Amino acid sequence: MRLSGLHLRLSHLALSFTVVSALLAAAVWAQTRGGYAIAARARAAWQAPRDAAARAWLGLLWQQQPADSARALAYAQALAQAEDWPGVVRVLTTARREGAHLPPAGYRLLAQAYAQQGASDAVLATWHAAVQAHPADAGLWAAYARALDAAHRWPAAARAWQRAAQLAPADANAAYEAALHLAAADPRAARDALARLAAEGPYAPQAARVLAALDAGLAGGHETYARVQAGRGLAAVGRWDLATWAWALAARQTPDYAPAWAYLGEGYRRLGWDAAARGALFTARRLAPQDPLPALLWSTYAQQHAQPFTALAWARRAWAAAPDDPALAANLAAALTRALPGQIEPALAVLHLPPRVHPNDPAAWLTLARLALQWDLVADQALPALRRVLALNPDHPQALALMGHAYARLGDPATAEQFLTRALQRDPGLAEAHLYLGWLYLEQRRFDAAREHLRWAARLAPQDDPVGRLARRTLQRLDAGP
Repeated sequence: MRLSGLHLRLSHLALSFTVVSALLAAAVWAQTRGGYAIAARARAAWQAPRDAAARAWLGLLWQQQPADSARALAYAQALAQAEDWPGVVRVLTTARREGAHLPPAGYRLLAQAYAQQGASDAVLATWHAAVQAHPADAGLWAAYARALDAAHRWPAAARAWQRAAQLAPADANAAYEAALHLAAADPRAARDALARLAAEGPYAPQAARVLAALDAGLAGGHETYARVQAGRGLAAVGRWDLATWAWALAARQTPDYAPAWAYLGEGYRRLGWDAAARGALFTARRLAPQDPLPALLWSTYAQQHAQPFTALAWARRAWAAAPDDPALAANLAAALTRALPGQIEPALAVLHLPPRVHPNDPAAWLTLARLALQWDLVADQALPALRRVLALNPDHPQALALMGHAYARLGDPATAEQFLTRALQRDPGLAEAHLYLGWLYLEQRRFDAAREHLRWAARLAPQDDPVGRLARRTLQRLDAGP
């Protein structure tokens, strides 16, 4: 039997090349089992195109040989296009049970179908089976690792990322993820990998931030302290999941170390584990009732739960332990403005105390400037504070970026661009400066330049950072057009 009629117009196909392969494969079977008519009808249905008819004929084609992986995948892809996810699961699981050796694309489709149905355990089982069937496929290992991360199974995810990085040495994302997981599990062992990533590549700014925190922890000479600092570095790049893992390991290693419990409570809060967050924060407060850190994080917890006066009470307790600490002053000032809307004077009085006590501390002045910008006190409060920072350190990147933002708000775009350009010269990975420069170019209708800096801001900022959210929101508006 000649098969000259079996020529498919690829431009009319709605599925991938797998469909073509399955229909062509039917030719051999057609000679002995009479399946040529089914294959021809499926082909005609796709050419018409009549999707429902095509699915029906592809289903018949697969049912003749349910262990044929090409036919199973072609039929499953057709069902996926119709969003028949239970059907996809039925076809691919039946094919596996009949002895089919699914290709990587088959496992990906099966995992997607389970995910669409919310079957997280089945998703994990599918990826596990995929890496067992294709142990040299780096992409499958990376997908398995992501699923393990989503399930908060971080030790297994660390091993999967390590395997993905070994199989694909040129994959920067796999190397970065493997290094981050190692930083949470074993900070000292992660240092070399982070140093390589920080030297060059797309993840250099993020790796440098984690490395700086890790080095600060290792310098303390205490393994639990190193874990806590590694967690802070991971949180700084938006990986609150891995930070929580690091803090949990620290609390387990030294159960009477209050900072580990305090940060663990914050990690649980970020992950939405409310009861666990309260338990960890309570433990931290019990272990160190005079330490401002647990009170500070209790204040954050209360604020998230819309309890402004409870948050203010905890903020006062934290600040009372160290009134000259800029971070504690900023937290109290923010709590005051939330509990007492419209009353800026008490908050400003709190913010002015740290720079009075430590006039040569740039952090104290920078904290004052940030909140002054939020409260639209640009000329009166923000600019003088920023000038003080730059007098102490003319190359301070964050001060330069805020100075540029301040001048942009005052209607001086030329001066604003000069400061923002200087900020990026000092720190090319400063997401905040990219955001402000993107906004400035957007105002000037320099859309290509604006889009470039906004993309950098979105990429460099942690996922939950306000800078990243603002950059992504602005990009969406820019891409949507006027």
